[in-house]
Amino acid sequence: MGRRALTAIAIMMLVFLSACGEKGECPASCSDGNPCTTDYCSKDTNFQCRSTPIPGCTLECGVPCTGAVGQYMEMKCDPATKQCASDIKAGLKISTSSLTNEMLSMGNKFKVITTFSQPFNMKKDLFNIEMSASQFGRGISDVKIKSVEITGLNAQRQTVTLGDSIINRYIWSTETKANFDMRINFPTSEDFGSFSNIKLRVSYDYKQEISGQVQSKSAAFEITLRGVTFAWLNPGITQSCPASCDDNNLGTADTCDASTDYFCVHTPVPGRCGNYVCDPSENKCTCEADCGPCTGEAGQYLQFLCHDNQCRTMIRQGVLQEPTSIADDRNMNFFHLQNTYRLNSPFNVNADQFQLEFKLYNKQDAVGKVTVTEAKILDLNKEVASAPVMKSMTNLGDTIAAQIPVTTFVGHESDSTYTLKVYVEYEYTTTAGTETRKIDYTKPLGRFTLINPTLP
Repeated sequence: MGRRALTAIAIMMLVFLSACGEKGECPASCSDGNPCTTDYCSKDTNFQCRSTPIPGCTLECGVPCTGAVGQYMEMKCDPATKQCASDIKAGLKISTSSLTNEMLSMGNKFKVITTFSQPFNMKKDLFNIEMSASQFGRGISDVKIKSVEITGLNAQRQTVTLGDSIINRYIWSTETKANFDMRINFPTSEDFGSFSNIKLRVSYDYKQEISGQVQSKSAAFEITLRGVTFAWLNPGITQSCPASCDDNNLGTADTCDASTDYFCVHTPVPGRCGNYVCDPSENKCTCEADCGPCTGEAGQYLQFLCHDNQCRTMIRQGVLQEPTSIADDRNMNFFHLQNTYRLNSPFNVNADQFQLEFKLYNKQDAVGKVTVTEAKILDLNKEVASAPVMKSMTNLGDTIAAQIPVTTFVGHESDSTYTLKVYVEYEYTTTAGTETRKIDYTKPLGRFTLINPTLP
């Protein structure tokens, strides 16, 4: 470079320095036109302008995106929209709240564990619920958690539904746990807030065996998360899906995109084991996840087990049937019967029969043939078994026998108090001729259990 060029540069630098700090003073303005820098000049800078970047300030959105949004969020530039939006503060400490509650309902004792983040990010976090049962009511099975609703009180003491989901998960036994996630999603234009008096309303279906008949029923219970203030955040920044949504269940299709609000959604696949529905092609032995386990006790005397891919019942090892004999001395005024009724306890409806024996002990001379026409076994006023007899006794000492099978019992076990009802016809001769008279009587058989094993 020539001497003239060097001289020109030196003169220009002197002019610039004199402009910034002429006579030991800062210029009227030091702005460099960048809103993300702090521009200043002082004696410490030798009266020269300096620019320092503002931490966290960028110009990706065209304007600075800075400033706190409440206690937990701050403004940031949204890379997806190039707009300023609220987001969780970097390094914010998130705590996990886990609460356990127990509730009695219809003889069932439920244990409910709720786990959630605080503060709760409505755009990413899920409210986790784990449910189990430490006991079931008498005859209750196939408990299915149908739906769960979460509510809370806002600052105006208004009840707001925070989440409402169809669950359809079974609690098959005291070892079963139903674990599921719920979204907290309610209409709001606010960035943050809180709720108190958080409540869970749980609706469930179940089956109950009553006197050998299985009935489908529904019930509900409510749990209050006492002492909980639920702080929530609603960041405006565009969300993204997690790296994986795989729930390791072949019975569901796992998706996540803008249509799911960037939450993982697990949709049951029809006809596939693990879809939370016991399909017609499935049973307890081919798909335990959907239909329940074929194990455990089926009452006091029976147990479940799989046989040829079907869930069957059989008498538990060590259970012995005890024969019971009941005497019935029956004086019917015009004639006298001495009867004996025999049964096994417990009574196997697939192998046993009620054995009835009638003996004509005495009768008046006017009485001719005595016929037992029918016999029934009653549970209160409900018929359990019946059979036509149509056998007659004419002479003293004549004996007839009858057997009554049980063909209407479809449950596993039924423990109740039963009664025998017998219908009798007899011939009676008067001066006007011979007529047929009808009479019936009942005999308490006591309390015993009907069992329905499907395997010998």
